[in-house]
Amino acid sequence: MQLTHNHFDIGLLTDLEHLIIKNNQNLTGTIPSSIGNLTSCYQIGLYNNNLSGSIPIEITKLEKLKYLNIAHNNISGIVPTNIGLLTNLQKLVLDNNGLSGHIIPDHYKDMKELRLLSLSMNSFSGTLPYTMELMTSLQYLYLDNNDIYGRIPEEMKALTNLKSLSLAHNNFQFAIPQELVSLSNLRYVSLNSNEFEGHLAGNIFSHWTQVVHLLLHENDLSGTIPTTIGQLNQLGESKIE
Repeated sequence: MQLTHNHFDIGLLTDLEHLIIKNNQNLTGTIPSSIGNLTSCYQIGLYNNNLSGSIPIEITKLEKLKYLNIAHNNISGIVPTNIGLLTNLQKLVLDNNGLSGHIIPDHYKDMKELRLLSLSMNSFSGTLPYTMELMTSLQYLYLDNNDIYGRIPEEMKALTNLKSLSLAHNNFQFAIPQELVSLSNLRYVSLNSNEFEGHLAGNIFSHWTQVVHLLLHENDLSGTIPTTIGQLNQLGESKIE
């Protein structure tokens, strides 16, 4: 079965508000450009199928869209450069595909309502821009298993609503910035399998008191483990070696 079937044009469903087609491994083909006609749509979920091709640029016409999930497919290419037009989007889930290009271009900065951004398990590259500080509504940020390098920008200290941060299995370098002490709502932190170096700032752990999951292993960290890690009273899993 193909999503782009000759006898069915999804773009004709102009009054559709919710489109969920999931868990169909025999569903192939591409996401049709006519999806841009669904201007009444609030939710689009096309995840865990076998779709291929690229994300059509026409999808950025859906200004009412709050939820977009095309995870677990074979989508390739880059994320449309005008994705920032989706200013009402709250959840963007693109993980487990073959997407590439810069990990978070500046145009994400206009998505002020975005709470969940999941780009894991792709081939994104580049560095994290300082403009991430404008994404202050973010609560869940999953960028693991890509080819991101460089440092964590200090400006990420502005993401004070963040609850989950996963940057594992990339090529991050330099020290873990102590400015991240401001992320006091964090519960899940996964920074393992990178090239972080230097000492761990003890004051980070004295502020991350809600963390229940902490992974820092497989880096180039040095020094001793700060005694303030003992203040993580809710910690259920940790791995630092």
